[in-house]
Amino acid sequence: MLQDSHPSNQFLNSSISEDEVKRAIGRLKVRKATGMDDLPNEILKIPCLFEMLHNPFSVCFEYGLVPSDWHRSIIKPIPKSSNNDPRVPLN
Repeated sequence: MLQDSHPSNQFLNSSISEDEVKRAIGRLKVRKATGMDDLPNEILKIPCLFEMLHNPFSVCFEYGLVPSDWHRSIIKPIPKSSNNDPRVPLN
């Protein structure tokens, strides 16, 4: 039996629906730091954006390609206490 013919694989490989995008965006936490795009999650939760966000996600999933900017992240270390030197990595 080929893996692609297994029912669970067919479900996982089906197209992304707009409803899935709505549910994923609905689970985003608010009042969190923005990413490289400087868009807070509150903006992404505007209902008229669901369709516009659905299109690029569908294309990414269909072709297996992800924009290079989506591979970047911002890491901001938080020192354990103000008494420690923030330049020392173990602090």
